[in-house]
Amino acid sequence: MNTSALLTSLFALLITDLEAQAPFAVLSGGPYAEDGVGVIRTGNTFQVATRTYDPAHGHRAEIRTVSNSGALQSVSPLNLPGQVFIQAMEPALSGGAYIVGSVIPTDSVEQDALILKVDGNNALLWSLAPNLPAGQVLMDATVLTDGSVVATGTTIGPDKHDALVMRVSSAGLLMWTTVIPGALDEEGLGIASDATGVMITGRQMNFGGTSDCLFARVDLNGTLQWASSWGGNRNDVGRAIARTAAGDFIMAGRSNSFGPYDHTSGIYHDQRYLIALNMNGDTLWTRSVGDTIRDQGFNTISITANGELYLAGEYPTDGNVDALVAKATSNGTPIWEHIYDLDDRDNPLDIRALTDGAVVCGWSFGPQSRQVMVLRTDTQGN
Repeated sequence: MNTSALLTSLFALLITDLEAQAPFAVLSGGPYAEDGVGVIRTGNTFQVATRTYDPAHGHRAEIRTVSNSGALQSVSPLNLPGQVFIQAMEPALSGGAYIVGSVIPTDSVEQDALILKVDGNNALLWSLAPNLPAGQVLMDATVLTDGSVVATGTTIGPDKHDALVMRVSSAGLLMWTTVIPGALDEEGLGIASDATGVMITGRQMNFGGTSDCLFARVDLNGTLQWASSWGGNRNDVGRAIARTAAGDFIMAGRSNSFGPYDHTSGIYHDQRYLIALNMNGDTLWTRSVGDTIRDQGFNTISITANGELYLAGEYPTDGNVDALVAKATSNGTPIWEHIYDLDDRDNPLDIRALTDGAVVCGWSFGPQSRQVMVLRTDTQGN
């Protein structure tokens, strides 16, 4: 597979009717599907966890090192048996990173939850795929002060899905698993932590066929403290969650329950959606941003030291879908937003706040196939 091809030219950055340039916006990859699912900063470089596919090896995982200027410096395959589907990446306290997702072992057809750890040179230290009942996939992770990692995702039962939470030590030992049950399908999609527990967000299906944002709190021993949902009479989903310096939590996702009605098409379009809540599940505020022209939403959130929010998601334009990056105050008031047109369809999956802006990764699909997208913006989005 040709993973060394790198498009180093800057792509157009659309800001309403104006033009600007990001510090860098690049694509890399070969002729098959490749997604950047997580990004962290290590020294003067960015490490991008990459989900790949090629006919010879199937679904694999690797880490790409990208320089401060956007140049692809190295590609480090993570050689694991079976078919590997990684979903998220978090920096480890001791350096390196945790990566979570799922794996289909060579002798199975079911996915098992997967957690692995790499060092600062992208070398695999250990991997864990516990033998749990049915199938599982992990979608996000948070690192605790003792260096252990807690991940959330979904476990697949005989009739439905339930949200799954799992804690693993820094040495790769399974500490506990907890299932958050519900009447219908529930999925854990985002997780954040504080000194006493973790907060999960995701999606909960209703009997009418719509979905609500799922919220749950689990203590550090794996005991479910509470679970609830938030939504209107249509569809709402929590895609990511982050903790504020004050100890509260902000969820980023999408909703078509609370936006304006499009009288021309007769539908409610998806809106970018934020919910702030405290550790007890009390709602502090909500924000819905969008229009009556297009579906849009947030996929990921990162909070700066001074409480400002960096957010990323999808923004349809002219028959294509572009990458949206936005900045907001600590109470969700928009500061700026920029639309990046990288290829026919652009989908940010992770954003990481920096002291001088933010870095985003995801994928872009176009004539050059589905490639890893990495872009970096300064504090003003330029």
